[in-house]
Amino acid sequence: MTFEGQSGVVEDVRLTYTYIRGGDNRRIIVPNERLASSTIENFTIMDPRVDVEVTVGLPLEADPDRALEAPRRSG
Repeated sequence: MTFEGQSGVVEDVRLTYTYIRGGDNRRIIVPNERLASSTIENFTIMDPRVDVEVTVGLPLEADPDRALEAPRRSG
């Protein structure tokens, strides 16, 4: 991605900051409020779908198969 002349790879997106690793291995930390109000160039996105990893804790007595079905039924 390129943001305000700085190019790199997004390493992490948190609630308030986005962490970018520059080509020279520098870490660039950008407040998300600046990203939201500026133009960003993304050179790596090829597929509009985004993979998301979600961790869900279940009680020991819960049925894991039933828990996995719940999001499929509601989506």
